[in-house]
Amino acid sequence: MLDVRRVNKSYGDFQVLRDISFSLGRGEAAVLIGPNGAGKTTLLRCIAGLLRYEGEILIEGIDISLEPIEAKKRIGYLPQVPPVRSDITGYELFNMYTELHGIDLDADEWFERFSLHDAMDLYIDEYSGGMRQRLFLMMTIAHDPSLVLMDEPMNNLDSLGKKLLIDVINDMKGRGKSFLISVHRVSDFVAYADEILVVDDGRLLFKGPITHLFESLGISRIFIYAPDGLEKRMMEEVGGRRIGENRVVVEAEDVHEAVIRLVNMGVKNFFIEEPGIDVIIRRLRRGEDGH
Repeated sequence: MLDVRRVNKSYGDFQVLRDISFSLGRGEAAVLIGPNGAGKTTLLRCIAGLLRYEGEILIEGIDISLEPIEAKKRIGYLPQVPPVRSDITGYELFNMYTELHGIDLDADEWFERFSLHDAMDLYIDEYSGGMRQRLFLMMTIAHDPSLVLMDEPMNNLDSLGKKLLIDVINDMKGRGKSFLISVHRVSDFVAYADEILVVDDGRLLFKGPITHLFESLGISRIFIYAPDGLEKRMMEEVGGRRIGENRVVVEAEDVHEAVIRLVNMGVKNFFIEEPGIDVIIRRLRRGEDGH
């Protein structure tokens, strides 16, 4: 689906990406983490065909630098701050989007799906932050791209938007679509992502299953808010330990698998005890040095 081969990007003498190589298979989702300035956004913009670079980037075998129009048809890209005029309505923006992609979509159906039907005729500057992000998410995926790139998609999303985002990922992955998502917290996507990429100083430090990273960092505890009716079940089925009213902690050798089980049980409010990105980077670099 996606092949990134020895990609480098510089601005003058400042090198932002350094020999980045990885691949992403059909129906796979990967999260991309790293400190501010690590090169995450630059990497996503290169893959989206918005920046020139050295190396090769192939989308379904199509080199985006050589055949940008064909490659971009297969991509949906959600930047941190979409460059959108605010003096047009959501409906007008959606029409511009469908005309740009040469597709015919039922606006009522799409706005209803994203709980924006009542806001179709509002100007963009009248949308709340959560409504805007839902609108941009809708337009990222409405043309049914094969590869979806998202840069910090949880920013500004309300609880409804977060649920819609997870529904979108699950639905599209099930149809063979792939995702590369830049995130601050791995916990937000641990149940839905297959792999994790860790970037620092323009270099790819780690790529592999999330479980492998968690194991190498010793991450094992999940803290959960357990509403009535779930607390006892979690203690019985996933080995949870009660630490307060409606609060349970689970210690698991395979955090990824445990989170999937919790989500399947209907658990929505939890967080993984994960170290900060600076600690992750430091431990990975120590591993590289053999210490």
